[in-house]
Parts: sequence; structure tokens; C-alpha cells
Amino acid sequence: MSGKVPGWRDRVLQQVETDYECLFRFEIAGVRLDSPLEVHVPASPHGVPRRTAAHAEFTQDGPTNVLVRVRVRERRADVAALISKGIVDETFEQFLLRFPVTSATPPRLFGMSPLSSQEGAADAPPVADPTDASVTRTLTAKELGAFGNRMAMRFAAPGPAHSADLYTAINMLCLAIREGTPAIQFLMLYNALSLACKFRGGSSMQDAVDELIKAEDPNVQPFPKPKRVPQARRKTSGTCLPSGAGGHVAV
Repeated sequence: MSGKVPGWRDRVLQQVETDYECLFRFEIAGVRLDSPLEVHVPASPHGVPRRTAAHAEFTQDGPTNVLVRVRVRERRADVAALISKGIVDETFEQFLLRFPVTSATPPRLFGMSPLSSQEGAADAPPVADPTDASVTRTLTAKELGAFGNRMAMRFAAPGPAHSADLYTAINMLCLAIREGTPAIQFLMLYNALSLACKFRGGSSMQDAVDELIKAEDPNVQPFPKPKRVPQARRKTSGTCLPSGAGGHVAV
């Protein structure tokens, strides 16, 4: 027989790849981009899902809004969206760790369109944005260029996943930056430091966390620990302990 019916693998390979542009937006406070942040993501043909080369551009879109355009060539729109989201989320988390961001909201996808050689970039809809946002630092083109190169290297050669405690601490730090309640922020940051102490091979108890904090800032004022009440002095009649023995806590 001269002909051959193509199998499913051949039919997948015969699908035409399309250039997609995905639009994301997130909000940050405390810093401002002086110029676009560009991140080139190399291809990863052996990944799951397979990742082709992509390009992401982060631009300031108002006092607190950052617009992200990600261009990627893929056969399926859903795979292109998944790859784009992974690129933006990873860059966003590393951005929070690298620069003094005071608060942030996670990136959200709000637009996606296929591109051809005749088409331009998709238009981003305008958003309402306050004009009196507090900016403590403007990130220069040199800083953003160095960060973009670092992200490109990170995507090309990701680090080994051998330290779950450290990665959990980093995720908790990013969540604390997004959280607006000071009490919840404190608990998240303290737990993140506890995991960081454990990763360093030491104890995750309060003494180790205190030492880590004082090593970073010796001017931090420590407070005395509450005293433990001996078992013989505890009552079950609903009395309150004195403030020097752990505060007015009913037992």
C-alpha cells in the first residue's frame, strides 16, 4: 500500500501552532516600574505541558496597576493560557521577594487573543485607579533588566526541589504581603521565619526565631516571656491568673 492513515500522534503534530497573547493585571503598592520589565522564557520541549519559548512584558498601568502581556506559540488556547499563567505567577512571586512591595493582589487573567503577522497587540481595557498611591521606590531600567535576566535564567534552569520547608516559607511570605490584616500578616511572617530556621538545620522554636530576627536587626526590642504557672497553683473555679504569670487568662 502506498498510503498510510496517520495515527493520533501524527494528527497532533500536524496541528498548526498559533501565536497567542494573554493579558494579566495585578496591583502592587510601595514600588513603581520606571520602564517595562521584560522576561524571555526559553523553550522546554520535555516539560509537562510542553512549553515553547515565550515573552512576557510587565508595564506600569497606573499608580498601582501593572499590566502583563505574555506571547506564546502553542497549538491549543487552553495550554497557552496555562503556560502564560505559570510564567506570570512565578515572576510575580519572585518580584515580591526581590523588591520592597508593601501590599499586592495576585495576577488575574482578563483577556486572551490569537495573533497573526498582520495583527497587533490586544488592547487592554482601562481600569479605575487611585492617583494618590504611596510609592516609596521607583525601580529603574537597570534594576528591572537585571531582574528580567535573573528570571530568564530561573526558567531555563529551575532550582532543585529539595527543601520543602524553605519553599513553604517563601509562599507564606508572599501570602503575607497580599494580606491586609496586620494580625494575620504577623502570624504568617512569624511562621515563615520558623520554617526558615528549621531549613537552616536548627530549631524552629521561639528562641531560634528571636535570634534570626535580632541577627537581621539588632535594634528590635525583645519582650519578656510570660511565666508558666505551676500545676499546683492552677484552679478550676474560673479565677484569673495575675498579669505577671501570663496575663489575665481565665482557667
